Amino acid sequence: GIVAQDKVSIAGLSTMAEFGLVNTVPQEAAQPNDGILGMGYRVLADDNIQPLLQTLGITQFAFDLSQNELHLGGYDKSLTDEIFWANLMTETYFEIHMRSLSVNGKKYN
Repeated sequence: GIVAQDKVSIAGLSTMAEFGLVNTVPQEAAQPNDGILGMGYRVLADDNIQPLLQTLGITQFAFDLSQNELHLGGYDKSLTDEIFWANLMTETYFEIHMRSLSVNGKKYN
């Protein structure tokens, strides 16, 4: 593939951003082609491309799973009673340590 640039605008913010463009993908590709555009850490980027959120100057984001919303640049302050903050295990993937998980009342350790 190649690295290209294009103007990206999100919620009134605009910037020229770099993207990796794929020419072909072999069926036995070792790296999956997934993820949310520019939300990862630069250490994971191919060709040392700066992630889009960093290019836009966005340092915080939040998911409101009850409303299926993504908040860029902060969070909905009216939900302060329901916010759960977690430290990342490393600044690579957005991984947090969990001791257990409960789904529909069933607990998994």
